[in-house]
Amino acid sequence: MKNRPCHTKIIVFMNDAVITEPKTCLQERQRRYGFWATIGWSIVIYVISNYLSIMFHSILGLFWVASVQVEGNEQYLYSLHTNGLYVSTQVIVAFILTLYFISRLIDIRFMTFGQYFDTKRVPYKRMLKHIVVVFIVVTLLKTWQYMATETFTHPLVDLWYRTTPYPWLLGISVIFLAPIYEEIFFRGFLFTGIARSPLRSWSATVITAVLWALGHWVYGPAGMVSIFILGLYFGRVRHNTNSIRLPILLHGFYNFLIFACTVINN
Repeated sequence: MKNRPCHTKIIVFMNDAVITEPKTCLQERQRRYGFWATIGWSIVIYVISNYLSIMFHSILGLFWVASVQVEGNEQYLYSLHTNGLYVSTQVIVAFILTLYFISRLIDIRFMTFGQYFDTKRVPYKRMLKHIVVVFIVVTLLKTWQYMATETFTHPLVDLWYRTTPYPWLLGISVIFLAPIYEEIFFRGFLFTGIARSPLRSWSATVITAVLWALGHWVYGPAGMVSIFILGLYFGRVRHNTNSIRLPILLHGFYNFLIFACTVINN
């Protein structure tokens, strides 16, 4: 990356002009966004991504009408939130737009993703430990869910699977694309801006977990509570390991287990 000169400082001392070394644009711009800038840009990214996703779904809906009949859930069949094909395309569109906007914002600061998020490599043993924790959490949640409803799966996720003609596309969207763009947005860009403010990392963990849970309102109150708790765990992993890669991996593993239960159930 080339260091372009921005300006030269001239200091006048005892009637003599002293020319200092020129600063570079790289040195001046290579800094992270502050709290309010992070919040503002996050709102812009979220609104634009969702607006364009809805427009894309509306256009797609003109050419593709769901014809699957699920007993007791007819009211869901005409909702974009419950059609598996729409959900898949929404994730794909959001993935592309979110990564594009965040990458452009980071490019303006003359930094890479790794530099901006200050991410570090995590030892394999530590990664395995967190994977085991996520597996235990999913096992406990599914056991509790089965005792309460006699099913391992969420009815909404079941509808996604039953109403998509391309289950493989839904699997790729849920297991790979969604964890990548959601973690880069919440535990990456948003977390970094809040953690560097006076609120610090604990507030960043709570705020990102709350916003992440609210973004999954379609799962209902119980689902939002589970996602909030999971968001707190991912946030602490992000802080303790100083890595964005591990939350992405854990998020993907969690979604894989949920999707696997859905496939087995159907």
